[in-house]
Amino acid sequence: MKSLLPSSISVMLLATVHIAAALPQSPNEAAKALKPRACDGINTSNWDASGGCKANWSGRCQAKCDEEAGAHECCGGTITSNVSWLFNCVPGWKVCHCHCWRWSL
Repeated sequence: MKSLLPSSISVMLLATVHIAAALPQSPNEAAKALKPRACDGINTSNWDASGGCKANWSGRCQAKCDEEAGAHECCGGTITSNVSWLFNCVPGWKVCHCHCWRWSL
């Protein structure tokens, strides 16, 4: 009888892990999964990548925009970037601007 107890606990733990993994992570995720979504190009998002003014955005700006795109609900393959000077940057230093099409519900 003692040998059945550890295996019963293992089975219960395994079942609990599988059930927890099947549950939605948040109410927002569950709602998004139920609603039809399309990337129509009408809804857009524009933001400045985190990091502010830098002298070396070249070659890093697009990667930073790609990294931050999830927080802006961007459609895959629509993320673009450009580097430009802003009045509050030291001359020669620039900011990374990001743009994408967003999911529409």
